[in-house]
Amino acid sequence: MKYCFSVFFLMLLVACGGGDSGDDSGNSSVSTPSTGPTPATKTADLSTTEEFDFSTHKTVMVAVDLTNAALTPMLLNICTSFVEKNAQVIVDQSSCVVKQKVSGTYYEYSMELSNHQQSLAVQLWQSEPELTNVTQILDVSDNIASSLVRVDF
Repeated sequence: MKYCFSVFFLMLLVACGGGDSGDDSGNSSVSTPSTGPTPATKTADLSTTEEFDFSTHKTVMVAVDLTNAALTPMLLNICTSFVEKNAQVIVDQSSCVVKQKVSGTYYEYSMELSNHQQSLAVQLWQSEPELTNVTQILDVSDNIASSLVRVDF
């Protein structure tokens, strides 16, 4: 019985290739070694233009003028993630950095944004006489460290 298993195992090993899996066609590719090490650059050797700023954030001031709106309290959302689809703005509510009730005619909010942030969605929700909202996209892509964006609803 042991002899049968040994023969069966040997036949299975031979039938399945069991040997070297190398390519015998002669078309094997060999990577060529690099010509030499790249010289290391020291930090002291690096230089930039005078205009270059190492800052990773920018300050944006959002000012909301509500003088033309109804005098009912509103909810203000300022969000960083949204999609424009079929002339509608769909806002990811989990990305809102400001969710605040506002009343009065003028509101300002200063915030720090990463330099990669190109735009913001500003939403105003009015609850009376019925639930309505107005969404406006603000372009904050300029590389000015402090910018003032005015929104008139």
